[in-house]
Amino acid sequence: MKPHKFAIGQLVDFDTKFVLDTRIVPTPRTKGPYEVLRVLPAEDLKPRVYRIMSQAEPFERNANEDEIVDYGVFASRGDDCHPVFAFSPYITP
Repeated sequence: MKPHKFAIGQLVDFDTKFVLDTRIVPTPRTKGPYEVLRVLPAEDLKPRVYRIMSQAEPFERNANEDEIVDYGVFASRGDDCHPVFAFSPYITP
């Protein structure tokens, strides 16, 4: 069993390498950050799926592990000038 790449509560965003959405009717995505809410049960040969949610949307999304990156990666790569947040609006201390 593979370990989880992202932890619950971690901030992530969709990787800019995945600009093509292959679903029949793609859902527009807001800019991140998205918080990882839970990890769905893994299937052997498929990528792990995470439930994520943005403050800007009233619903959760499914995201494959290979579609998302740590939100801090954007700051180091300079993609879209994403700021790095040091807090999570969904987790109370």
